[in-house]
This record gives sequence, structure tokens and C-alpha cells, in this order.
Amino acid sequence: MCVRRTYSGKIIVPFLLILFISGYSQPRLSFRLNNPRIIYSYNNAYHGYCDNLEFEVEMKANQPNTRYFSIQVNLYYNTIALSHFDYTIGDLGPGNLTTYSITKNTNSSKLNLFIYTNEAFEDTIPENYMIIPITWDIIGTWRLRIVDSEAVAKISFAQSTMNGQQFEKLFIPPWAQLYAVPNIYEGTDFVQLYLSRIHSSYNGWSQTGGTTPNLQFLDWSIPVNTSVWDSLATPTAAEALISKLRIHPDATLIIPPGKGLVVSDSAFLQDTLCLVIRSGEASSGCLLDSDLFVFDSIPNTCRYERFMFGERFHDAGAPVSNGTYALLQQQPSPPNQFFRWNEPLNEWENLNDGEDPATPLDVARGYRIKYAGSAPMRNFDGNFSSGPIHIPISYTPAPSGGDGWNLVGNPYPSAIFAARPGGGNDFIEQNDSIWGSLYFYDGTAPMINGRTDYAVYNLAGAVRGLENGLISNGVIAPGQGFFVKAYNANTEVHFDNNMRTGNNGLFFKRQTDPQQILLSLKNSENDYNEILFSFMADATVDPDRLLDAPKLKGNSSLSLYSLINNEGFVIQSNPTLSSNDVYALPLGFETAVPGQHVMKLEWFENIPPNLYILLEDLVTGMTVNLKDSPEYSFSVATSGVFLNRFILHITPYLFSPALDDSKQDLTVFSKNKTVTFIYKGTDPMDRIRLFDISGKEIVAVEARAYQVSIDLHQIPRQVVFYSCQTSRSVLRGKILLE
Repeated sequence: MCVRRTYSGKIIVPFLLILFISGYSQPRLSFRLNNPRIIYSYNNAYHGYCDNLEFEVEMKANQPNTRYFSIQVNLYYNTIALSHFDYTIGDLGPGNLTTYSITKNTNSSKLNLFIYTNEAFEDTIPENYMIIPITWDIIGTWRLRIVDSEAVAKISFAQSTMNGQQFEKLFIPPWAQLYAVPNIYEGTDFVQLYLSRIHSSYNGWSQTGGTTPNLQFLDWSIPVNTSVWDSLATPTAAEALISKLRIHPDATLIIPPGKGLVVSDSAFLQDTLCLVIRSGEASSGCLLDSDLFVFDSIPNTCRYERFMFGERFHDAGAPVSNGTYALLQQQPSPPNQFFRWNEPLNEWENLNDGEDPATPLDVARGYRIKYAGSAPMRNFDGNFSSGPIHIPISYTPAPSGGDGWNLVGNPYPSAIFAARPGGGNDFIEQNDSIWGSLYFYDGTAPMINGRTDYAVYNLAGAVRGLENGLISNGVIAPGQGFFVKAYNANTEVHFDNNMRTGNNGLFFKRQTDPQQILLSLKNSENDYNEILFSFMADATVDPDRLLDAPKLKGNSSLSLYSLINNEGFVIQSNPTLSSNDVYALPLGFETAVPGQHVMKLEWFENIPPNLYILLEDLVTGMTVNLKDSPEYSFSVATSGVFLNRFILHITPYLFSPALDDSKQDLTVFSKNKTVTFIYKGTDPMDRIRLFDISGKEIVAVEARAYQVSIDLHQIPRQVVFYSCQTSRSVLRGKILLE
């Protein structure tokens, strides 16, 4: 028998002379790369410490108890980005490792490793040879110095030079034979592996830039190219910065509640549901991207897990571009509820009533959902949306239509700014075809008798939908639905990446030290409503698109609002208060529950200290100083709409019972559209102001007289309110202009 001696006299059997034993099933070897990581460690080829890419080469056999005579491993690699090949031997299976020699070299853009026996070719002692296990076993740890961390590794098996180079040891002639050809390669190459930051299941996160020997380094504040190699990975920082992202097959990147991921360059998602954002009761994870995601033709690479309380309605939008009704339609008994708001018809459409589950969810459309049972998570599977998104909205006048109310939704896997500190690039300011107020149906806190209302946000402030509900912080969470009110027909709502933010918990107010008053109303069944008065430099007494919020009635049993031109508002803004200002602000309310109600001054801030906040009840004739007595209890005999009962006064003069007698000195009458004031007190009248029912000032006259006539021929017939200021008091009342 001919043999050929190579590799320092070691015996290698030429392939053509291998004889096959009759009835013997040729075993086959499998190879894979595993556990890539970056570590600042000593590289023997470099003769010093440096950032190294380390990984294991592993093999296994498909049959037990096969012993190997020689093994050859060849790897291609990126010769520009990697250098200085170093190697640490692995287990190499059970057996006598001392009977083998190992050599390594680099040539032809390959890393080459040779493992071969030192024993005689005809050796018959099995214990001199290593067994290849049938489970994965480490041949060795390979180590390469990272020269260019911005590159990819381009490491893969050189299959053509490896196949036919693996020999099994036999203990009868012909003493050795080839393992079956070709080898099996598990497809776990490092061709696209980034060299700046890596996650693997065995080693966790690692990154270039370390300085402590043999300790993995990680710094999320640096945006670097990042590979998620296998299993489940989670960013460990509140905000993790990434340049390019690759999620390899069989890997999943999870962004937990309260964490944010910012990807400033391209992202490659190479498996189904490999990028998952989770939300909880209090917060959500979020993703900011540059609209450069590559999904490799995989329809469902992403999942957004939306937390929703069971047995409560929620308004939600789909943050994926290819979701369908099946994601939100009814599940096994008891059924879920799933609706879409139809503005032209002013009604909810039941999407569980025969709608095709394959119907696409409209990106940026809002849907109302109620889930039976206690399971709080709903999964939105698809590919995350990014870039400019436009959705048409409608305006159909009431009562036949919805009066411009449209339900939309945040289409992104990140929060968006409703209003950005400093202004610009936010949802409100980029959508000038709608009122600048957003309405969030509050399904977070336990509802009162199954009823809740809308939390509202605009540039002037925010109100809650429930007494213990959430108040908007100017940031719209991922997957959040909300109502907007259109100005007119044929318009649309616009979203883009400039609105997006990774901060789900930012709280701010657009004006420094705002002057605000929050007033609430509560009935005997504990239904609750509140309204906000804000006094700002940019506001006027007329309706302002950005600063006044029309009332959207969500609670059928109770509704409180202020009145501007007989229209209801939940947030009303007026010019900044001075110490001399006087306001009369009419209030309206609706109740379906007769009996006791309580109007309450919840809080006020930055109101000039000399100004009183007075609540006047035109039915009982009582006026209450809310600063001293914040609650006013009153009774309603029947359900209904009440527009002419309450006025909120902001005034430097206190309505005091001790001064009521002074009204006997004032006579007011109207004739031919002229209102005449005659005062018989000690001092003359100083100033007279007239207001319409909405609280808008009609005229102000500096009097300094005992009798004043005011011509109002240009004013239509109506009830007007007057404020007559003297040195002792402010006398108020109302009169029909005739």
C-alpha cells in the first residue's frame, strides 16, 4: 500500500487510495461558527493587547464513536478589517489530545487550521484518538485583531477546500477513510457580522473600545454598527444608540418598556418577528429609525406588544405597515369589540360584523378596541412604519355628520411630539388643517359606571378624562389612537419622522409659569368632568386654533365646558391676566343624573394674588369665592343641558353680602338699544363693562359719573351682562338689550 508523508513527516492517506469497508456507513461531519464577541485581550500573533473578534469553530458527527485521523478547517475573512490570526485549542472531543499536532496559517485570503495525528498510520489503539461527539463540540477559539470596526467580518467556511479533507481513523486496513463528502455547514457564517458591537447568547453584549484586559466593554452612548447574532437580546441602557443594525437569522432584539433604541443608519431584519417592542401599564419601549429598514421580503419581521387593560375600551393605531383586521378582531368567547369611527355618518362601525380578517389596517387610522378577559397584551405583527405618512380626514357638519371629529393613530413604533419644546417639527404645528388639540380616550383608570371621557392636550395645557386618570404630557405613545377635529372637508393629517422622539416620559409646558385655573364638576354617581382656563400672551378672547379646545363629549352622563360664542370648550385661553383685569366666563354643563352636583376649584397657579375667582349661580343668586371655599354644591331637578346658570368671574373685587345693599343705589334700564346706568351712591361710577353671554367684552367705558348711557345700536337683541365698578365694590347683573 502506498502512503505519502507530509506535514513534518506525518502520514496523510491520499484520497484516491482510500478503500471503503463493505457494509460500513460513512459518517458525516457538521461545522459551524458560534459565540462571536469582541474583547480587549492579548493576541499572540500581534504580540500585544488589542480589540479582538473571538469566536468558536464547532463540529459534530452524525454517528457516535467516530474517531478522527485529521481535520482541516479553512475560513474566508475580511483581510482589510481583520488581521493577526491567533488560536486557542478547544476540547476536540474525548480522547488523547496529546497524540495530535496543530498548525495554523493564513494564505489566499483564508485562515487555515490543520489538526493531525502523531501516531503511526497503522496504529490499532483507539485510545490514542479523539472521538467526535454527536453534539456540538468546540474545535477551538479563533481570535482576529479588529483593524476596521466599521466593516463586516466576511468570515465563512471555504467549503471547496474543506470538503474531502476530513479523515476518520480506522483500526483495520485501510486504517483511514474520508468522512462523507460534502461536509454539512450550518449556515452560521459571519459574512455580514458587524465588528463594532455584537450580541451572542453565550457572551451577551460586547463592543470595541475597551481598555481593561479580558473584560468585555459596552457603551450605548456611542452609535456604532451592531449585530444581534442569536437568541434574545435586550438593550441595557434607557436610550441605546446604534448606527447600522443587523438582526441575524434566529436572533431577536427586544426593546422593553421604558427603553429606547435609536438607529441612525440602515437596519437589516433577517427573520420573522426578530424586532419586538414591549409596553407595560405605565410605559412603552420605542424605536427611532432613519427610514432605511431592509426587511428581506419577510412580511412580519416586527412585533409591537400593546398593553391594554381588559374589559375597557382603548383607542389604538397600528405601528406596522402591513397589519390586518385579524390582529384586532374577536377571539374565542367572550368576543372582543373592534370599531372604526365613521365621521360622515357620525357613528361607530362594528368591524367584527362580517369584515374580512385579511382587510389591511389603515396606517395612521385609529380604532376602538375592548378585550374580554384579563389578557392585557395585543400583538401588532408586520413591518414597522417609518417616513412620511398621510391619511385623509373628513368634515361633515352636524347633526347629520360627525362635525369633523376623526380618529387617527400614531403610526410609528416610537412616541411622537404632540408639541415640541421650543416649537416646530411636532404634530400640532405641522397640521394646520385641524384644531390644535388632541383627545385621548382614557381607558387606563377604572371607569365610573362603565363611563369615561377624553383627556385633552393642546399648547395651553391639558385636562383629564377621569378624576384619577392620566394627563397627557405632550408626547403620543406608540400605537396610541386619538381624536382630532378637522376645519373643513378634503383635508388630511400628516406624520413624519421629524415628529418622533425616543422619550416617552417627557413632561413640559409650552409657556413659562402659565396662569391657569382648573375647574371640575361631579355628580351623585361620581361621574367627573374638568375644564381648564389658561391665560397666555398669545391668546385672544376669540376661539384660537392652537390654544382653545372644543369639547368632545365622551361621557354620556356628565359634561362640563366653557362657552365661547355659544360653543363648548374644554380648554379656554385668554390674554395674560393683569391685576386689574375682569373676566366673566360663562359655563355650560349637561347631566343625565338629576340630584346633587359639586363644582370644584381643583387648583389654580400664577393668578395675580389680588384677583378673586368667583362662581356665580344665576339660578340661586349665590356667588362663591372659590379661593376660600373651593367646592360649591347645587341641585339639578331634571336631566338636561344648562347653558345659562353659571358664570366664572375673575375680578379684583369681591362680591360680598355686606355690599349687596349698594345695588339698591344702582338703576339699570335699556331703551332703543341704549343702556343707562344711574348710581345714587356716595362716589361716582368709575368703570362700566358690558359682556355677551359667551363672556366676550362688548364695550368698556371709563365713567367717573353718576349717570352713563351707552349706545348699543350695532348689537343684536340679547341678554348682556354688566360690571359697574365703584370705589367700594363691583356691581354685577344682566339686562335684556331692547
